[in-house]
Amino acid sequence: MHDLRVYYQRNISKEEQEALEYLRGYDDIVINKRSAVVVMDREKYVVPLKKDPTADMINKINARINTLHGDGYISDSTLQYLLINSDARARRFYLFSKIHKTNCPGRPVISGCNTPTENKISAFVDYQLRPLVPQISLYVKDTKTF
Repeated sequence: MHDLRVYYQRNISKEEQEALEYLRGYDDIVINKRSAVVVMDREKYVVPLKKDPTADMINKINARINTLHGDGYISDSTLQYLLINSDARARRFYLFSKIHKTNCPGRPVISGCNTPTENKISAFVDYQLRPLVPQISLYVKDTKTF
């Protein structure tokens, strides 16, 4: 029989972990744990949208894709590949606190995972542009050439 347990080493003490779990019970704060633990007022950190814009965005993108197809810019198979289904979600905006600066200002981050343009459209654009990029006089191919 194999031991399938995953062993890991904590980067914080057991007492610190217990304190974090205790703080997570409060609804009025957000805990941002990256290189350090930062506790922020939820009112300043979380601003909910009045309406989820994802469905409107999907409709606009699909209308543009259909127009491209109707105008002869993309084929039937490309049309079917690019059309977006309803599994997409809105982008997520959040802040990484700069704890080394006064008042810990946040560095904005926008996560595009599972958004309407993240998978198929971005892959399609990448595929179309990839042959053109080497023609640019200055570009970074990968981290080794940086």
